[in-house]
Amino acid sequence: VGSEMCIRDRYQLDRGAKKEVLSVYAYLEQHPEYHITVNGHTDNVGTVSYNHILSEKRSRAVARELIRLGLSKSRISWSGKGRDFPVASNDTETGRRQNRRVSFILSKP
Repeated sequence: VGSEMCIRDRYQLDRGAKKEVLSVYAYLEQHPEYHITVNGHTDNVGTVSYNHILSEKRSRAVARELIRLGLSKSRISWSGKGRDFPVASNDTETGRRQNRRVSFILSKP
């Protein structure tokens, strides 16, 4: 789920993020052999503790939406990664925006 959902200090899903999550849900419904891990991420602004909590809230928000759509809780796990795995430089607002995200890992148990 891209940076549109992950505005600084926010973890609620906007309309665009819900649409992306719906696509993931539809894929998982068509492929019941997969489980999903949802990872929340942040930029490097703020304390390590604050960012870990925020990233956890981001991942949980996506997991809750998947559950609300009907995906079994037993197929979902989530965690907050904080600022530990940036995909861009945190030296610019553009880079920080890219780092505020939720990522998915699909796996077969």
